[in-house]
Amino acid sequence: MKKQFLALAVLGSIALPQIHMERAIAAEETYKVELREIARPADSDSFAASMGFAKDRGRSEWAIVTVTDGKTVKIRHATRIENMIGMSRWFDHNVTAIRICNGESFDMNDTKKDCAITKGDTVTLAAGKTVNDVALDFKYTEGGIAYTRNVQISSEMKPEGK
Repeated sequence: MKKQFLALAVLGSIALPQIHMERAIAAEETYKVELREIARPADSDSFAASMGFAKDRGRSEWAIVTVTDGKTVKIRHATRIENMIGMSRWFDHNVTAIRICNGESFDMNDTKKDCAITKGDTVTLAAGKTVNDVALDFKYTEGGIAYTRNVQISSEMKPEGK
């Protein structure tokens, strides 16, 4: 009897942390949404440009939306710049404000949207709502200029790794 109890205790000490680890991993979902990509032609008159040092070949903007426990949404803006030789650099920009609107009532002519505004990079979803039910406008600063972007996570979009 003691041997069986000891075996169960050892097995439990191995299995329980793994169950908690799986729950912690499953509690966070990350969506990476490409907002836009801008191709920039190189200046062919310049040797430095032809080598990829003077002009950027491409630039893309991304919204990284992380949902924790199905209710807390955190947004980060990232820009990827690629030079002519194919090397990329990433620049992250902190979100300074979020406006979250009920996606069901999304209408460009409706000025009475069901929206809430928060300062910072995190917002909490209303009870019963998922990230697929809302539209997210966010504000960030890049190079001293404030920008706003909008993102909606469709129900067809799957989080990273799924």
